[in-house]
Amino acid sequence: MGFEIIDKVLLKYAEENGARDVIIPEGVMEIGEGAFADCRKLRSLIIPDGVVNIMSMAFARCTRLKTVVIPDSVLKIYDRAFSCCKKLKTVNIPAGITAIMFGTFEGCENLVSLDIPNGVTEIGCGAFASCRKLKSIAIPESMTAIRAEAFAYCKSLENISIPDSVTSISGNAFYGCKSLKKLTYKGKTYNYDNINELQGG
Repeated sequence: MGFEIIDKVLLKYAEENGARDVIIPEGVMEIGEGAFADCRKLRSLIIPDGVVNIMSMAFARCTRLKTVVIPDSVLKIYDRAFSCCKKLKTVNIPAGITAIMFGTFEGCENLVSLDIPNGVTEIGCGAFASCRKLKSIAIPESMTAIRAEAFAYCKSLENISIPDSVTSISGNAFYGCKSLKKLTYKGKTYNYDNINELQGG
């Protein structure tokens, strides 16, 4: 495999002919910025235990990536790390993650469902924007903030329950969620028709 690794940082992966399923070598602690960006043949990926950071745009625009295994050793996944992975259907978010950053899964059009672990306190701006097949998502009691456009254009999102621990829901967090039937928050129920009452604080 065409890995460029320096001081336990995977700086770059060069696609090789026919290599669709990739296992990152043991010993890597960080996947560098844009390391796998635009690897259009990549289909599945295993990240080894010991990786701590997945940097910005690490897997951006891997348009055929369907499955990825992220170990619990990962503590931070940075901005747009998996943006526009259009065939990604499921993803596990490690228990040590405390924030889902800006645009992390933006444009993952085939992502259907997602469990956010307890301990995550913030969903960043546009984190799940344009995840058009996302139907349901579980928000943990640890959550305190849902940032602007976090779920914008999630056109299949139907039901979501937001715990009382959330104190900030920023503008247009659910903009364009046309299938939204039931969103519950602080004893009140919202849908697509009245969601603007909620998403401006």
